[in-house]
Amino acid sequence: MTRAPMKSTQFFALPHIGEMDRWLVRGVVREEPSEWRAPCESSALMAAAGLLGNWLVTTRQPRGKLFCDGYFRIGRNPDTIVGIDLGLASSQQRKPIHKKSVFIDGPPVIAIEVLSPYDKQKEIDEMIEEYAECRVPLVWIVDPMDETVTVYRPDAEPVLFNRTQKLAGFPELPGFSCSVAEIFE
Repeated sequence: MTRAPMKSTQFFALPHIGEMDRWLVRGVVREEPSEWRAPCESSALMAAAGLLGNWLVTTRQPRGKLFCDGYFRIGRNPDTIVGIDLGLASSQQRKPIHKKSVFIDGPPVIAIEVLSPYDKQKEIDEMIEEYAECRVPLVWIVDPMDETVTVYRPDAEPVLFNRTQKLAGFPELPGFSCSVAEIFE
């Protein structure tokens, strides 16, 4: 017997299981044990949030909003809901978000994932593929161990930046610029 793909309302009605991370990928629930953030991972996430937050307050109103470990529904029919380390919701996505919202509807302007020492390459590749299929316009994979940022866009080759280079000139983030080294200081 084939099960119908799960919808977002059913996904968020599932009972909470402590110490588990849960996603809905093309209507299918994926779960894995939660892992502690390593210090280098946590530090890089906070630095990226600070850099983007500082840039965001300089942009014109209405502006988007940053979410750390927020759920975004990046695909529909079947639904795909993922927890993103750091995601920027657009100003249009921000309007319907209220205090009881459990997810942001639609792909973020940018999804930033910070790798941990526990991540497996297969899982990273699957995540990047899912973001591309769901047309997330800009994805950064931040690697604190190698101190690099790999930038992904749909229908484009990935670009690797090391700590001697700048992240700038993204049409999705007009006026944003930082050195990769700032993320790892």
